[in-house]
Amino acid sequence: GMQIGDSRISQFGSILLRTTTKDKNSWTHNVVVEGLDAVSGNSLWSRTFPKEAPRIVSYRGETDLVISLPANSDGAKLEMDVNPALRQKWPRLDATADDYFLESLAPRNGNVLGAVIVRTGKGSFRLRNAEAAGAWLVAADSSNRLLVYSLSTGERAGILFGRQPVICAASALLAAQNERGQLSLYDLNTLARREQYVFTSPIVYTAFAGDQRRFLVLTGNQRAYTIQLPSP
Repeated sequence: GMQIGDSRISQFGSILLRTTTKDKNSWTHNVVVEGLDAVSGNSLWSRTFPKEAPRIVSYRGETDLVISLPANSDGAKLEMDVNPALRQKWPRLDATADDYFLESLAPRNGNVLGAVIVRTGKGSFRLRNAEAAGAWLVAADSSNRLLVYSLSTGERAGILFGRQPVICAASALLAAQNERGQLSLYDLNTLARREQYVFTSPIVYTAFAGDQRRFLVLTGNQRAYTIQLPSP
């Protein structure tokens, strides 16, 4: 297998993310994030972050990669300076250190797919994680809320209550947990709840099937459920 050495490695689906630093005394700047094929170890893409080291905030390997930077940092400003589409959205960045700049990347080539700024209202909440797929990015915060953003506009579309967001871009559906054993299915276009499912055991894992017609729910008592998605 591949030797990790002094680099930092995490796995994101079929991609290994390797972070190295050009400054042996610091991991906060001059870092290089490299996407490697998990099977072959071959390098697929590489990006240098000279000003600020990004934080990986997404965990769903079947969707897009989301990185986070403080919204008023030099690192976030540099990301917008080198990307004309982002610079057009935010010609003047009126963000604070408590806000988050989230960027969605294509896992296999590292291309920027879009970005949003999560404004916290002077640190009234913290970001837990964020998932992105297709036209949407959903950020989970410390107040048990899901902040739904449009990647095309960078604007927030609405707020839902829940945690552990799972996005099906093809069907424009969002699955999210709320109370123990409860799973809600939302329409991302309208943010209306389509269905609610209640299980007798805590939900461990949820995933949409590749055919976009079913989704899987695994519960803590080791039961696996395959559920048909509702018709549009």
